[in-house]
Parts: sequence; structure tokens; C-alpha cells
Amino acid sequence: MHFISGPDDRRYNNPVNNEIEALVVDEDGAPPFHRDIIIYLRGEQGQQISYLSQHLDLMIYPILFPNRERGWQISMEHEQQRQTRVCNKVTMQQFYCYRLATMDEFSPIHKSSKLLKQEFVDAYIKVEGCLYYIREHQNELRVAIYSGLMAHLARNDYGRDSGVPVILPSSLTGSPRNMQQSYQDAMTIVCK
Repeated sequence: MHFISGPDDRRYNNPVNNEIEALVVDEDGAPPFHRDIIIYLRGEQGQQISYLSQHLDLMIYPILFPNRERGWQISMEHEQQRQTRVCNKVTMQQFYCYRLATMDEFSPIHKSSKLLKQEFVDAYIKVEGCLYYIREHQNELRVAIYSGLMAHLARNDYGRDSGVPVILPSSLTGSPRNMQQSYQDAMTIVCK
């Protein structure tokens, strides 16, 4: 066995990994929904803005958006040829998928290395914010029709605290109902 005196040389090496990670510290493992973003205008007090503001990406990453492209906004609509009777608004997930997609033309976002990764993490946290909306608006999402499930959860048959039940809609990608519908669709295609 050979002991090295002094500090380990590997401690001072430059990082060689191309990955970035986000550490979410929350009791239920959900991304943080309440972000304090405060801007200070010249000669004025701080003003808090929402993380849903269309100007937020431009203020955080000014070097990535030299043409001052605005971010996603709630009232953003699809182009006329992509609108349908049911779906005429652009979701935040659709917006960030388009913005962060690789295209043939030059994109400062994709040439920014570590800033690109930070933008990915920020976009992920924003998109996952829809879970907060679903949790807070269960009454508006017609969850009352699942009264049998609610009664079962209220009985607490397993002798442990199950927390507050949140029913995820089938429109949420990755939810149990969405996965079941996708499975049934796939089985229908295979059987034909």
C-alpha cells in the first residue's frame, strides 16, 4: 500500500463530464414551483415577476437570445394551419421542444455548452410546473367523478397515511391513465 502525502491531484482537475444535473430537495420529490425572481429597475425597488413571464428567458440568458425572442406565454396560439377546434394554444412543453430542437440554421443556444444545459434544466422545471396546476385545481378537473377511488383512499385500508390523493389526467404524458391508453392503442395496432 502506498500513501500519497498532500492533496489529491484529481481534486484540481478540470471537469471532463458533459452532463448536468438538477438536485430537487422536496418532501414529495416534485420540482420547485414557487421561484422568487426579482428584478431591479433603475432607481426603483425590487419587483417580483412570475416564472411564467415571457420576458424571463430573455433576462436570464440575454446572450442566447440576441434577437430578443420572447418566451412562452399563456395566450400563445398555434399557426393557423396547425390549429384545431380543440387544440389552438401552444403548450409550454411544445414551445420548449421547438425552441430547444436542433435546426439547420445557426442557433446561439446550441453553441452555448453549459448555458444550454442550464436552459434545459430551467425549461424542465417550468414544464413540470403543470403538475402544480393539476394538484391545485383538482376540483376544476372534474376529479369528483372518481368517488370510488376517493372512498378507498379515505378508508386508508393499508394502515398508513397515504397523503393527499392527486388524480393525473390522461393528457399528462407519463401518467398512469396516459400509459394505459398508449398501451391499448399499441395493442390495437398490433392486432390489426
